[in-house]
Amino acid sequence: MFLRHWLLSTGRHSLHEPFIYDLYDRVICGKERPASFPLIEEIRQGYTSEQHIKLPTFGAISHQSDRSLRQIARDGSTTPQIACVINRLISERKYRNVLELGTSLGLTTLYLSDNPDVQVTTMEANPDLIRLALENFKKINRENISLIRGNIDDTLDQALKTMGHVDLAYIDANHRFSPTIDYFNKILHYVNEESIVILDDIHWSVEMSAAWNEIRQHDSVTMTIDFYRMGWVFFRPFRNVYHYRLELPGSWK
Repeated sequence: MFLRHWLLSTGRHSLHEPFIYDLYDRVICGKERPASFPLIEEIRQGYTSEQHIKLPTFGAISHQSDRSLRQIARDGSTTPQIACVINRLISERKYRNVLELGTSLGLTTLYLSDNPDVQVTTMEANPDLIRLALENFKKINRENISLIRGNIDDTLDQALKTMGHVDLAYIDANHRFSPTIDYFNKILHYVNEESIVILDDIHWSVEMSAAWNEIRQHDSVTMTIDFYRMGWVFFRPFRNVYHYRLELPGSWK
């Protein structure tokens, strides 16, 4: 599937809308890292333990899977490169209200909350991950993070009401079709034309690919970018509706 994406993807010279051309140069291909980058990555590298945590695996059938802390930090969390891109996006667009579905160890949350003026609401159901994430927030003295405990299906509505408005939503939770669509539709009521919704692992499974394709066709969506690993959804009033597949900079591969 990645080969097909690579063959169909385009470069910056195919970006006809000035807004996204500029965003690609300044954010996607940018080099800036948050000041806390070394501290966050030190935490990530510190997870060498083979201690296992039960995590839900969402596929055709939902079940529990044992994964070590080392595996979660290495493979189950957003990569440093992508986390830095999202951090630059928040800075570039001057976003202030950020929602994260799926806290995990809190590593991505630390990138999202690097600017103290940004308020991050993050949501997680697993008590072991919640405990570890809270420890990581304390290590870097982050006070602009609100962690909502419990099943996102049960807690998202109230969290959105409390936030009132969502500038950026990062969905990295239940990787199944129906929950993903449900989360997106609920978040839609709290975005405006400057907001962006980011979905992780959009080609992780048949269900996630189907969810991504349905979201792309939503009437409120005016542009999407498929980076293969993740998808960006925009609501700005562009002249046309745009759907891009973009190559990732070499360091992302």
